[in-house]
Amino acid sequence: DLTCPPGKKLNPCGDSCQVTCKDVTTNNVHKVCPRKCKQPACVCPRGQALIRGQCVAYDHCWRLPPEDQDFHITIHTFCKKTSKPVKPLDLVRGRDCGDSQEPWTL
Repeated sequence: DLTCPPGKKLNPCGDSCQVTCKDVTTNNVHKVCPRKCKQPACVCPRGQALIRGQCVAYDHCWRLPPEDQDFHITIHTFCKKTSKPVKPLDLVRGRDCGDSQEPWTL
């Protein structure tokens, strides 16, 4: 079974329809997708686009430089209940925020 990292969701048909920031900035969000499924893949949720392996809201794409320019994205992950910062790598390794807490990214 494929387990997706925080911020991504499993798409059983693969990532051929994954929206990227380039799609957003070139007005190609509603691109035509192949009807045939590929291998399952982790993709960005609806309303978010992929840039440099990270999912960002569509409106953030306009503020980021194109993929071919050097740029570093820092995503801060917090716990909703306590707002205690949590390192994204800790969440990927299976450590969570705790009971009745949910991670969210900024």
